[in-house]
Amino acid sequence: MSVPDFKPYVPATGIYLFKNASGETMMDLINGGDTEPKNVVKSYARVVNASFRNQYWYTVDAKDQNQKGAFHFVNIRTGTYLHADGDDGQYSLTVKPKASEVTQQQRQLWYLYQTDDKYCRIQNAYAKGDNDITGFLTLAEQSSENYVPIRLASLNEDDTQLWRLNNRARTGAEIQKMAEHIPLLKDAKSLLPTLPYLQVPNPMFASICKEAKAKGDILDLNHARFDQQQIFAFKEAVDNWANASLKADKFFVLTGLAFGEKNGSPQTSVWGLEDQSQEELKDIAFFDILKVNFSADAPTFTPKSVFF
Repeated sequence: MSVPDFKPYVPATGIYLFKNASGETMMDLINGGDTEPKNVVKSYARVVNASFRNQYWYTVDAKDQNQKGAFHFVNIRTGTYLHADGDDGQYSLTVKPKASEVTQQQRQLWYLYQTDDKYCRIQNAYAKGDNDITGFLTLAEQSSENYVPIRLASLNEDDTQLWRLNNRARTGAEIQKMAEHIPLLKDAKSLLPTLPYLQVPNPMFASICKEAKAKGDILDLNHARFDQQQIFAFKEAVDNWANASLKADKFFVLTGLAFGEKNGSPQTSVWGLEDQSQEELKDIAFFDILKVNFSADAPTFTPKSVFF
């Protein structure tokens, strides 16, 4: 068995969970603590609490570095890149900012190979070198335990090197369909002309931006891209405005993801589904501030993707 026997796997750009076939655990960026170092990539059971972003990886091709067929894996919590540290077969996995030096760039490039309908193998470009059968993303042992190291190893035939990429992004059309099976969204759908798209009148939008600017966070309305700090400032201002100024008795904030680029690196913001336990839905929902039409009388915030 060799790499040339494998068919390249080309995932769509998006947000993924990486599930190992051996233990059904996820590739996770460990926060760190008394027993675990910070920002080391290991296995962990599926997380549904506030730490779920540690397990979400933005997967995008590396065409910007003229690397045909290679991909970057960017951690959603940190905005940093999956990186192979070490040399001579002794590699550890961590995350680092996007590399500019050629050798370091290779450590952040990954090739994917289809094995069957469900799984793929993942190989690091630097660790691969001239040898087609080294540098594969591997769970250190066949185990469903947490904190099992994920390392790079030579090609094997067991399932420690098999990974399933579960896409967590949802299109607007998919959310429309899902709404029929989610009571909270089904309730909202009856109140909205289209879900999850809403309009925010200019005075409300101006009020939100003014509040953000008052805190020293500059939102450049001439551009439809914002960095992570600005996105979070905008989200905080939206929340504060809604709590203080919304005259309706009920509103929802749909689960969402806003992402763009700054200096070549993805910037992300995630927020959750909220039911304010009030009575009427009016003018606030999911915002993707990367695709807003600022010139319209009633700017439409159109989500690029939302996910549950």
